Amino acid sequence: MNSAVIYFSKSGTTATIARRISDKLKIPSEGIIRLGGGGVLAFFGEVAQSLSGSKPNIQDIKLDITSFDKIIIGSPVWAGRVSSPVTSFLARYSGAIQSAAAFITRGSPTNAYTDVFTQIEGMLGKKLEATYSVASRDVKSGKYDLSAFLDTIQ
Repeated sequence: MNSAVIYFSKSGTTATIARRISDKLKIPSEGIIRLGGGGVLAFFGEVAQSLSGSKPNIQDIKLDITSFDKIIIGSPVWAGRVSSPVTSFLARYSGAIQSAAAFITRGSPTNAYTDVFTQIEGMLGKKLEATYSVASRDVKSGKYDLSAFLDTIQ
C-alpha cells in the first residue's frame, strides 16, 4: 500500500504523531501550511473558523495526492471539531483521496472526540479505514501506543 501522512499542527503535538507514523511506516509526510496570520489572536479566529466550518487559505500540498492509495490525515481538535486548515485540505483534495485513515490530538485526557472522525468522513465522502485519538499530554510524555493503528493501516 502506497501511503502518505498529511497533517496540520500548530503546537507541534500533531506533527510529533505524524512524524512517528511516517518513520514507522517509512512513508512521506507533509504538513498543511495555513496562509496568513499567526499568534494567539489568530488562533482564536482559527477556532471560530473550525466552529463555523469555514476554510482558511492553505498552501498547495507538494505531494501528489493522486499517487497514493491511502492518505493518513492528522488534525488537532479545536473546540470539539477538526481544525480549520484540515477542513480546507479536505475541501480541496477529498476527490483525489482513494482511501483514508485519520488521527487526532486533543487536549482532553478523557474525551476521545470520536465525532471528529465522523466530521472527517463527511468531508471526505467515505469511511475512514482506521482512527486514532490521543491526548496531548500523552504525546508530550511519550505514553501512547500507535501499534494497533499502524497494524490496521499497513
